[in-house]
Parts: sequence; C-alpha cells; structure tokens
Amino acid sequence: MRAIASIITLAASLLAGVAKASDSATGPWQRTLQQGAFVKDGLGHLQNPQYQYECLGLGGTMMRVGTDGFTSSAPGVINTNGWLKHLPYLSYQYWWDEEAHRHSPFDLTGGYGADLQPGQVTSFRHQLDIATGFLTIDLGLKVGTNSFQSHREMFVTPDGVLVIRVTDSSNAPWPFRMRVKTNEKVRIYLNSGIYAKEHESWTGTNISNPGGIVMVANRPKSCAATLAIACEGADLFVDEQISRARTMKRGKKITYFIAPGSSYENANPVAVAWKKAEATRSRGYAAARRETAQWWKAFYARSAVKLPDHDLA
Repeated sequence: MRAIASIITLAASLLAGVAKASDSATGPWQRTLQQGAFVKDGLGHLQNPQYQYECLGLGGTMMRVGTDGFTSSAPGVINTNGWLKHLPYLSYQYWWDEEAHRHSPFDLTGGYGADLQPGQVTSFRHQLDIATGFLTIDLGLKVGTNSFQSHREMFVTPDGVLVIRVTDSSNAPWPFRMRVKTNEKVRIYLNSGIYAKEHESWTGTNISNPGGIVMVANRPKSCAATLAIACEGADLFVDEQISRARTMKRGKKITYFIAPGSSYENANPVAVAWKKAEATRSRGYAAARRETAQWWKAFYARSAVKLPDHDLA
C-alpha cells in the first residue's frame, strides 16, 4: 500500500508540474516562437570560450555565421575541444566529391580598406529570430582610429539563396567590401581530424555578369562548385579580377544575393546559380524576406499547440 501511495503521490506531483508549466505558457504560439529568439548581447558572449554560432538554412543552403556575419574568421578564444575545427562556414547540399566527402569550397570575407580589415569589435549583438529565420547583427567597429556602427541582416530564402545586407553609419572610414575566394586549403566539412591529410586543392575562376559575379571552384574527382553573387547598392562596383564587390561611397547600404550551385545538381551550374541569384534580386529584398518569413510560419504551424492541452498533458 505504501508503494502504491508513493506512486500516486509522485504522479500527482508530476501532473501538478505539468499544470504549472501549462498555466505559464498560455500565450499565442507565434509569440512563444518569438520569445525563443537566440540572442547574444555584449562582448562577454563574443569572448566566451564556448562561443555558439547561429545557423541559417533552407533549400540545401546553410550558413554558420561568424562574428561579423561572414566565414573567414572565428572568435579568438573559442574552445576547439580536440580535433574539430571551429570556423564559420557556408555549405551546400551538392558540394561533394567522389569519395562522399562534403566540402566547403568558398570563403566570404567582409571588411574595409584595401586589405578588407574586419575591424575591432567594440560592441556586439546578434539576434536570430527563429519565427522568421531572420538574423540581425549590430557591431560597434573600430578600424584604425575610426569608430562607427555596422548593421547586418541575413536570411536564407526557401529556394536556397543567402541574402546579406550591410548598412554602415555615415562615419565609416571606407566603403564596405565583400571578397569571395576559393579555399586555399581543402576543408572537408570543416573536419580537420578524420581527414587530416593532404588533398588536391581547389582552383578558382570567375565569370562576370551585370551587377554581379559567378565563382567556380574545381578539383579532381569532385563537383564543379559555383557561387553566384548578385549585388544591389548605390554606385556598385564589381572587380572580377579579385572577386570583390563594394559600394563606391562609404556609409552606404549594400545587399548581396548569393546562390550556390553544383555540377552534381545540374549540367550548367553557372547559369542555374546566376539565374537563382538574379531572380531573387529582381523580386527585391523585402519580398524575399516576406517569402522566407511565410515559409517559417507555415513550417512552425504544423507543430503549433495551445496549452493547456489535455492530450499533451
């Protein structure tokens, strides 16, 4: 009898806990999602050895976002925990080789001046709104003796186009630039342990288009990887010799529409990737953002619950 009484008491305690949890979660489902936003605010989060990366992804395109929103650098004090190499990166579902290794062929670098200095971070805030798949990054930056603010917005559309918008304050010392290049070292899905051996490197070429560029990376026994970048910004200048896009004036807004492609996906990855990037640019930033938010709304609606829910309890 004592055992039965103990079980009844335990069950009552658990049910009471469920009831309390239900009572505290009576708000609308969408508000619950918005309250689940991933926020990092303050330099303490940037300098934490257990630094966490935000991940954006849809349509086979996935971006693991670095400190400043790009792929070339990582926080300086992160704990690598052994062989895993901690770096931000851009990946695509069809960037593979014949040995079934997944690759990250391209680096995106953003910065200022001739050498694309990312700037010293003096203030830091990331917010990933999981309800809409929208990431905002606010940085206080110091480049040389100049201090200014930079606001970055990022999302991945349902058809796999990465959209990045950078807006700098008017006192930025130079125009913002983004450079794309093939990786000098072969990175097999950022795994430098299991595949820690010499690999034949990627070779890169580029193809200029009006208002953008398509990068092509090749290596033996691998896909031909492409990355199309359509740009939108005041007085846009694209230098295909060093694969760099920038505005001609400082403190201006610039938007990049970035579409990956692969010869493992289709026979003409250059044309297909460019068409996807250009189509997104033509629809416009606001339309692409609305489309992405609607996709996430429909996605989460499949799992929506209203608490208290008797069946769930």
